[in-house]
Amino acid sequence: MEEESQSILSGVDKISAIALLVNENAYDDFCIFISSLELMNVDLPKLYIYTTSNFPEIVYKGEVVIDCCLDIYADLSRAKMEKMPSQQGLSNFFHDFTVEKCNLMTWALKEHGSGVLFCDADICWLGALPTLPKDTILALSPHNIRDKDEKKFGIFNAGFLYISKLEIVDKWLLESLVSDYFEQLALNNVAKSYKYYTFGDNINYGWWRLFQSKTTVVKKKEEWDGLTIKGIPLVCIHTHWKTNDKVTQDFNNWVLSKLKLCQTKEIIELTKIIAPDK
Repeated sequence: MEEESQSILSGVDKISAIALLVNENAYDDFCIFISSLELMNVDLPKLYIYTTSNFPEIVYKGEVVIDCCLDIYADLSRAKMEKMPSQQGLSNFFHDFTVEKCNLMTWALKEHGSGVLFCDADICWLGALPTLPKDTILALSPHNIRDKDEKKFGIFNAGFLYISKLEIVDKWLLESLVSDYFEQLALNNVAKSYKYYTFGDNINYGWWRLFQSKTTVVKKKEEWDGLTIKGIPLVCIHTHWKTNDKVTQDFNNWVLSKLKLCQTKEIIELTKIIAPDK
């Protein structure tokens, strides 16, 4: 379907609920997610969380609803799950895990009664939650990466999307079960079936936008001016702050260099949380 492409979120509908999928392996990322969300927002969204029975106590200033239904994935990393066989006839156990996003969103939408933003746990908020054009039913975050990578990994990132209709989740689930790249490549076909809104470059900014870009890393970095992208304030970034991955570390160091230039109370506090030793 034709997209509603806008780089600045200036709509009228507030995001009032967020869904997250977390096991013990994602605990560090989740803590930063919660801390940054609370720092940057006065009106906190309701959280709907799929997790495990042994997940540490969730301390959140807003309202939270928890379903401990992920015990079979307890404390497993993506790398470990990708080496394990699927229990659902899919490509591997990680594929099973990604499909839980669809189950989570079905549950969250039924419980909440209106649109829900799904976020991976490794989202770090640098600003207030975005707003959406009125009556948005689907909002997607494009990778904006080079064509060969887009064909393999998908046009859109499955770690940040908004859905307000159950039928869209049903479509996402069906496509995810037969996708060549888990629940993410499946979003290509979902986008063909529904009118969607496009989140701007200033939202859900991950390492891929720098290092898999259609231009060059140098040109992509030139788009940054402090904590703005093309003059638009960054809303959130997508990264693991504790990692041994060199590319992610390089991205984190770049972001930290920009955070340290910003002297707002909230950013100073956030920097202490994500990089206490730097």
